[in-house]
Amino acid sequence: MNRSRLLVIAAHALVWSTALVYLCGYAATYDLWAYLSQGRLIWETGAIPRVDHDSYLPTGPWICHNWLASALLYPFYLAGGGAALRVITLVFMVGALVLAYRSARSAGASPLGTLLVVALAIPSLSVGGMPFRPAMISFVLLVLLLHALRAGRVGWWIPVLFVAWVNLHAGVLIGLVVMGLWTVGSWREPATMKRLAILTAASAAATLVNPYHVRYWWMVWEILGDRNKDITEWQPVAWLTNHYPEFQVLVALTLAVLLAARLRDARCWLVLALMAYAGSRQIRQIPLLGLAAVVLLPPIIEPWLRRLRERETWAPMPLLERLLPAAAAALAGLIVGLWFRSEPWRLRVPDRPNASGIYYPVGSVEFMKAQRLRGNLAVFFPWGEYAAWQLHGQCRVSADGRHVSVFTRDAVNRSIDFSLGRDGWRALLSNYPTTLVLMPSSSPVTQALQREPGWKLLYADTGSALFAKTAERLP
Repeated sequence: MNRSRLLVIAAHALVWSTALVYLCGYAATYDLWAYLSQGRLIWETGAIPRVDHDSYLPTGPWICHNWLASALLYPFYLAGGGAALRVITLVFMVGALVLAYRSARSAGASPLGTLLVVALAIPSLSVGGMPFRPAMISFVLLVLLLHALRAGRVGWWIPVLFVAWVNLHAGVLIGLVVMGLWTVGSWREPATMKRLAILTAASAAATLVNPYHVRYWWMVWEILGDRNKDITEWQPVAWLTNHYPEFQVLVALTLAVLLAARLRDARCWLVLALMAYAGSRQIRQIPLLGLAAVVLLPPIIEPWLRRLRERETWAPMPLLERLLPAAAAALAGLIVGLWFRSEPWRLRVPDRPNASGIYYPVGSVEFMKAQRLRGNLAVFFPWGEYAAWQLHGQCRVSADGRHVSVFTRDAVNRSIDFSLGRDGWRALLSNYPTTLVLMPSSSPVTQALQREPGWKLLYADTGSALFAKTAERLP
């Protein structure tokens, strides 16, 4: 085996071992419990969710846009627990990146040039690396769509893809916009543009094949129009700061490559601009640019790399040529070893405050289960889905991260105001029949309720505090 081949293998080992660590997802995120709850409800009732019964706050018609993903996820969790969720996360996250790599290679990009873009994209993709969320399915489907569009292999299977996509995740909207932009960007090829326009229209019509039909898109429109910035991942990127610098660097590099290459293909410009805009407007969309960059940029930079290899004559450095692949392989082995040492098969559910910011009221919930407490539970907004998953059939909870896909906007605002201890936070307790309160120990609401007449502290630990209304007789 020659040394250049050995170098490519070492680069593969280094890049993909890094992707393994970055994209694995260690701690359970808040939305995970909603997906599991939805899957449990679908399997228990044999029906697609339409009305929520786990909350005591006002709800509207439930538009469960990821019902199919939840229904597929729940059996995996029952069979393999947290380890199964970690495996699924890796399959979709690393799988999407591998598919993007293969797409770039099929367009003529070299292994090292493509791996370079992959390495630059991995930090941005890590924003989506969490156990499990249906957006990961959208990542895979987006890569497949971009590959088909760039290769000119779109056909009548595309609307079928959109039927599956719309029932798996609302990220189908990005797919439709990409189809539309690719169609517009093909204006130099009238026959191709006409064919793509027909397929785009057919794909848009295909998205109505979902349990909620047109109401599905009303829900998407309402979420897009929401200006609530209290949810971190819905916030925009703060430019020229250390706020997600990996994304800002990737945007700058993408723009520099397109300008330096003097690329006249409007389709690449339009798609990459869309992904950069989506990520800048909403943090949770940041991975989209990373995947699109891996699919589209390597073939653009390949002529530069080819000319560099042809023009530059490097002096032989036998020792370095031997050591470099060995060092890369050794570093990849070290990364994988440290990854295994972190017990990647175990899903972490932090039960106390930590540096990552995500933790759960495990002690309080176990206390409620042991004491068989029942009632209407006003819970810290990010914990709502976890409480609904753990206390299903025992307590009804206030609003949670499913937001306006389930709850009225007033219910969401009241719950967030309560969670943050804003002026008027008591409205959640006075306007709705609340009998229990579960909040972080450090919350100003917790401090106030300890002095509030009519409320009694039942349980407290370093992370959470549980209160009961003294006027209620709790089972």
